[in-house]
Amino acid sequence: MDEGNETRRKKKRVAGGVSVSLFSLFFVSFVFLFSRAGTVKGASASQDDVVLHNAAWRVTISPRTLQVVAAGMSVEPIELSTGQDGLGQISQLTRTGDSADWRLRDGQIFISTRLDANDLHVRIQSDGEDVFTWPVVRRQTAFKALIWPRAEGAYIPFDETRWIDYLVSQEEWDTLASLSMPFWGIDCSRFALTYIVTCPYNNAIRFIREGKGLRAEFTHEFTRFQKPKEYGFVISLSENRSPVEPARRFRRWLVEHDQFASLRDKMEQIPKVERLLGAAHVYLWGDGVSVKMLERFQQAGLDRLRLCVDGWEEVEKQPDLAKRADEMGYLFGIYDSFHSIHDPALQGTDDTWPTAQFDRELWERGKILRRNGKPRGGFKGIGAQLSPLAARPYVEQRVRRNMANVPYSYYFVDCDAFGEVYDDYSPLHLAGQADDAAARIDRLRWIGDTFKVPVGSEGGCHLFAGAIHVSEGIFGSMFGWGDPDMDDKDSKYYLGAYYPPEGPAVFFRQVPIKEKYELLYYDPRYRLPLYETVFHDSVVATHHWRNASLKFENIIETVAMTELLYMAPPLYHMNLDEFAKHGEAMKNHYEFFSPLHRELGFARMTSFDWLSSDRLLQRTTFDDRVELIANYSTEARLSDGVTIPGRSFLARWKQTGASRLHTPTQVK
Repeated sequence: MDEGNETRRKKKRVAGGVSVSLFSLFFVSFVFLFSRAGTVKGASASQDDVVLHNAAWRVTISPRTLQVVAAGMSVEPIELSTGQDGLGQISQLTRTGDSADWRLRDGQIFISTRLDANDLHVRIQSDGEDVFTWPVVRRQTAFKALIWPRAEGAYIPFDETRWIDYLVSQEEWDTLASLSMPFWGIDCSRFALTYIVTCPYNNAIRFIREGKGLRAEFTHEFTRFQKPKEYGFVISLSENRSPVEPARRFRRWLVEHDQFASLRDKMEQIPKVERLLGAAHVYLWGDGVSVKMLERFQQAGLDRLRLCVDGWEEVEKQPDLAKRADEMGYLFGIYDSFHSIHDPALQGTDDTWPTAQFDRELWERGKILRRNGKPRGGFKGIGAQLSPLAARPYVEQRVRRNMANVPYSYYFVDCDAFGEVYDDYSPLHLAGQADDAAARIDRLRWIGDTFKVPVGSEGGCHLFAGAIHVSEGIFGSMFGWGDPDMDDKDSKYYLGAYYPPEGPAVFFRQVPIKEKYELLYYDPRYRLPLYETVFHDSVVATHHWRNASLKFENIIETVAMTELLYMAPPLYHMNLDEFAKHGEAMKNHYEFFSPLHRELGFARMTSFDWLSSDRLLQRTTFDDRVELIANYSTEARLSDGVTIPGRSFLARWKQTGASRLHTPTQVK
């Protein structure tokens, strides 16, 4: 447990965009609501209350307790944050037009608020190292579901007890590793609320039961490293036109703050990014790392692939393999990692692995240290986590060596984009979370820019989206780590061992997925393409390599349809024997997916909708011109006069009316 967690327990103006017609609707609602009631139940009015209002909505803030109550399109006023005791006396309260600011905690905490069209801006500053909790959001009658950007995104009804159990069971959620993007939304039927966190570092969200209710607390730690010491929120009110409305708002916020880069822009710097269009993603293992494997792919018509190997040892024996793959039009890459560092004395034993081996000097000087001076443990508790600041010369040395030995056209760096960043108290390389993230981002950019190759990484946390081209683990994320059934050789859910090296069972063995993981990670009724709404035209998102497209035998069709609906490429593990078993299914999917992805892979996902009350008929739209419709039901469904068979998929071009129908092959 890190010190930030332990401690937590003890101007640029954003232009809001609202159409004239919405302004009138909001204003009528606002007048009606506040003629009926000015506060929610339990709120006490005070002469010190700050009232901010415009044509869109009205917000009442208690400077003493930081309770925030708003009204606009809702049936009744809603509480954006509940009040808290113990915040101290108010001082220096100033009201100016559409804004107000004041101090709390003996003047140590500065609060600034501003209403701008549909957005309430809240900024919280500290004069020193401190922790502060705000907002505190309680479930209310108007709240129908939580829109939660864990990995791709989840839709969590507040009356779904299994999901609520899951939220509460997590000790805390941060806004980097736990969430792919630092926002959340609330579905309130006719309108949606969006909470955008303006500082993603040193944050923790905890869900707490309150009888039959639920409370979420957001806490920020102001650390010695943070400059300036501030965090804040943009809380937006909008029409609930789509369940992904909060993601649309977050994308606008990124664009407004120059924090968005498209794949087409990236392609101008690195032309081979274009090869990601239409490509399936494949890890090669054993006799599979061979020209014969490449030829089998070509013979099957798989003319666009992103290939990767798990290390440099085998490929360095046959460097022409990468050259041949490049000539065939494939991307051919290497797996690398700078996450952990191990004692050099372990080299040659089973207790270490090549990517964690450096030299004695870096082992002694490069560890990330906690506040208490102890190093953070490495992966699986072995060794230590490696400071990206200390590692930089070694990164450049290794990458240059790898690229000199083999002409790779793709480079994968494990862990970097996952969002796991740290405060480092080592006096040799003091760093806050922002410094840690910046160092990782810079080395990812350096690899791509120096060698003109697309770069991939595990995860795809929003901070890293501008520096990578491929995300492994956003579409199909990691889960079940530490589940004894998935590690028990006698269990039907056993994933398999990391051997034999020519075809590790953990990647090749097909097993059923547990019902709870199917619900939490794959059930289409509870999935939302939030990440695709924001980043589909910026990052190509696929599966974590442990959860590839064919891994879980009882959800293969569901996975295939969701890949198509989101225009996310499949990921496979292959050698010659595995391709003999699954090549036809791979080809069947590729023949439908690849032409579509060549057209839409770098397009913006402009809409997502449920077309049935059971949420099993779903539609995405790309660039407002191509509709993709997935029927997850076993029964035929009708969409705009077209019958879509059960467990099937339709692509339809809006301008021409042309369409293509596809039913995924059942894989045994």
